[in-house]
Amino acid sequence: MRSDSHPDNHLEEEALLLLAQAADLPDPDRSHRLQQWRDQSLSHAAALDRAQAEWDLFARVPVEPLGVSEKSRLGVQTLVASSMDHPLRSASVLSVLAALLIWVTGASQDRPDALRVEIADGMDAQLHSAEFEAGAERYSTSRGEQRRVDLSDGSTLWLNWNTDVLVADQGGDIHVDVQVGDVLFEISEDLTTQFVVHAGQTFAYAADTEFAIHSHGLDDAFFQVKKGVLRLTSSAQDGVREIPAARQTFYAKGVGGSLSQADLKSIAAWREGKLVFDERPLEDTLWELAHFTERPLRVGPLTGAQPQITATYALEDADEALLQLADAHGLELVDGGDEEILVRAIDPRRR
Repeated sequence: MRSDSHPDNHLEEEALLLLAQAADLPDPDRSHRLQQWRDQSLSHAAALDRAQAEWDLFARVPVEPLGVSEKSRLGVQTLVASSMDHPLRSASVLSVLAALLIWVTGASQDRPDALRVEIADGMDAQLHSAEFEAGAERYSTSRGEQRRVDLSDGSTLWLNWNTDVLVADQGGDIHVDVQVGDVLFEISEDLTTQFVVHAGQTFAYAADTEFAIHSHGLDDAFFQVKKGVLRLTSSAQDGVREIPAARQTFYAKGVGGSLSQADLKSIAAWREGKLVFDERPLEDTLWELAHFTERPLRVGPLTGAQPQITATYALEDADEALLQLADAHGLELVDGGDEEILVRAIDPRRR
């Protein structure tokens, strides 16, 4: 573990989000994932200890056996009061209360603002219904293929390799469901209707905006904003987040992480046949490479601190990039079955 006493206001927020995401994992997997995060630095370890104390406090908050909406509303009030009174409270805690509510009270059905009411009135269900899929146009790409899709409102979608989206024009409004893959959105500035994007249990509302989404499927979405402001909301968190240009954030099961700086040159660099990583954790880098390798990739346990990767690779060289990273960081590639490759840390006893 390296020495690092510099405080980071976002670390406790990230630690709380990690605890929320790991809550349903089996004990060995949960412990391993938390230990990996803790080992990154002394600051990470201290932030995780503080977050665990908050988490334990929230776990003791009684919730009345009310209906879903009432329970969620009561849970928010009680948790906010407990957090404000607690000596370990930090400014970041309030921003992740919704993440904790997934575990304490379940997803909220009570959405006070107009965007949330619209989702509650059927958009979420509609985007996953057979009726929506039947009325939507499907656009897909295979390995080695990119595609441009021009929409009726003047907006453009750029699809990277191995990408699948559904696009529906419903009464003039455009709804896009990113099922998997990489999509760059160039949204018209002259919109007179609503443009809504769904990805990884998250909804994005956009106009005069340029942004990219990377998603592995139904549970996650990585957003990078190149121009304008992107508004995000989900069924797992109350309120609307605004993501400005040159910022990025990751959502897992509808729970958003911290905002971080985005390198404008790296956003959708795949349009030029490149993958650009700027101080990305090794595990994130491997998962992104998995989208372009010839065989399916699964990332297994990685031990120790996560090195930050800064590199540029050609899309067609993803397999070579994987081999280079494995060689440089003590990883091995083994047959995971079903044509899948498992990437994991080399056990020192096998060296």
